[in-house]
Amino acid sequence: MRAASPASAAPPDPAAARAALGLPPAGPLLVTTGRLVERKGAAWFAAEVLPLLPPVVTFAVVGEGPEAPRLRAIASREPRLRLLGPLPPGRLDALYACADLFVAPNIPVPGRPEGFGIAPAEAAAAGLPVLVAALEGLVDMARLCGARLVPPADPAAWARAVAEELAAPPRPRPRVRSWADVAADYARLFDAVAAEWRREAPRASQPAP
Repeated sequence: MRAASPASAAPPDPAAARAALGLPPAGPLLVTTGRLVERKGAAWFAAEVLPLLPPVVTFAVVGEGPEAPRLRAIASREPRLRLLGPLPPGRLDALYACADLFVAPNIPVPGRPEGFGIAPAEAAAAGLPVLVAALEGLVDMARLCGARLVPPADPAAWARAVAEELAAPPRPRPRVRSWADVAADYARLFDAVAAEWRREAPRASQPAP
């Protein structure tokens, strides 16, 4: 999981973030990130679900991969689809700050099972509400990170879930551990081991009676 930004850093301003990323200044913003491969479902969502959503909704896709040409073709006729390419961590933080909902609309692909779902877990850690396909490893991710499960490859179910999530009042999100948390745990462990070694080293160096 990508390390979270330092707690002391000021959160990005949503309006400035949208402007910097070339996104509409208003209206619900859905985002997804990750490698653009078929099973991630970004192209499927853009083609099958986005047309069912209100015209004020924008869908921003972050990443690169073999599905990029298909997504560009969809974007040529659907201006609400915004392809942002790969983003460095700082700009990804800015995107999360101005987004309303993260979607992981993975679809079943034979021989290509889905893992835990690091990208939606990172979005949850950033405080975004998250919708994920009820598929393979994403089910475990949803349970641990408080994401909502949606039937995979069901456009009507996804459109309904998006509408309900956008209409829901803000609610506390569960605390999700980041790599920064894991690193801090290791640092505390190493400090404890080093302190124990410093206590034991003088005694070990003394000659036996």
